[in-house]
Amino acid sequence: MPPKKSTPAASTILITLDQRLDAVSQDMPPLRVDRLPPEPPERPSASTDSQSAWAFGVGAVVLLVLATGQGCLKDARGTPEAANVSPQGGEARSGKGSPRPGSAEGIRANEAATIASIRTIISAQAAYQSANQGLYESRLECLSDPMNCIPWYKGPRFLDPALGAPGYVRSMHSFAKGGRVPAAASATSAFSYVMIARPVMVGYTGARAFCGDSQGRICSSADGSTDGLWDPLELLCSRACLQSGLVDTP
Repeated sequence: MPPKKSTPAASTILITLDQRLDAVSQDMPPLRVDRLPPEPPERPSASTDSQSAWAFGVGAVVLLVLATGQGCLKDARGTPEAANVSPQGGEARSGKGSPRPGSAEGIRANEAATIASIRTIISAQAAYQSANQGLYESRLECLSDPMNCIPWYKGPRFLDPALGAPGYVRSMHSFAKGGRVPAAASATSAFSYVMIARPVMVGYTGARAFCGDSQGRICSSADGSTDGLWDPLELLCSRACLQSGLVDTP
């Protein structure tokens, strides 16, 4: 019988295979790993640019408004002249000689201006009467703009609409005593009237209340009250007012 061939052991085969793999790996060049270039930054679109510009513009406007508002608040909280409003009830007067609000001098100044305004209205009513068929007017607006009240009237106004009474509230009361108003006269004409002025704050913007009537008289109440200041039936200043506080007569 022929001799049997010897078969190599499994362990010998594995060792030989490992040696060949090592040899192959040594002969192969090393692997080269290159890094990928970084991606370019994304370019903002036109809409993004416009949104950024709009946001920047809005922010600038908000800052400007805040800065302006703070300045206005600072001025308004400072002196009355800064806000152009006087605690005396009229426009603030500038200058070192302005009376202090609430002082005796300020009260006297307000009262003098109010008396002057009532006297001016009485004079305007008298001139209006001559152009209005002998009748007075129940609305101050017609004295300032008579062409809208007196039919066919073409002439100057009788009262400056800017006439004020600092620190006082004025009101006019009138009626036509039941008579017919001529066609050539204002539809809101009156036979008599009273002009009442009371302080906005008694003792601070003024001390007295005033009454002026169609007879050209001006009187006052010492306590600043309008109670009993005028006669609602005759629409004239009351006797008590004329006896105790007569200020001016024609």
